[in-house]
Amino acid sequence: MLIGELAAKAGLSAKTIRFYEQAGLMPAPPRTPAGYRDYPPGALDRLMFIANAQVAGFTLAEIRSVLAIRDCGDPPCRHVATLVGQHLAQVERRIAELTRTHDILIDLQRRAAAVNPDDCAEPEICSILTASRPTPASKAAASHTGGAAARENSNQSITPATPGSRD
Repeated sequence: MLIGELAAKAGLSAKTIRFYEQAGLMPAPPRTPAGYRDYPPGALDRLMFIANAQVAGFTLAEIRSVLAIRDCGDPPCRHVATLVGQHLAQVERRIAELTRTHDILIDLQRRAAAVNPDDCAEPEICSILTASRPTPASKAAASHTGGAAARENSNQSITPATPGSRD
């Protein structure tokens, strides 16, 4: 199968297939007498595997490692399971981080809606970001006490972030 036909069946460009070949994900196919790439029938399955692995968040290096195990004749399932576990843990950490950021932004949005720009003192820069806000722990307590704990903790200030920090 020539590269154009393979590309059409895989829903990829010929350039992408050549890239995968250069990256070591696709073996170099035999050539026709005219010098065109002539891919074997299994090339389409391999391309679909690569696409599925990319959708799952695998890096090209990780995909290459899985393919190398299979190319040696061994089942890569244990290795894939390990990679899936690592990626899942990474996604769960990112979701937790995004949830914290979401909660902070919701709080800031509420505060912004209540701010009078004329009351923003110059040393504060912007009272939306410098005014006190409930901490995540006080928010949880507020949900159980009707907001009393949140009001008690409303004098706490926002902890400044340092460049590169992820908390």
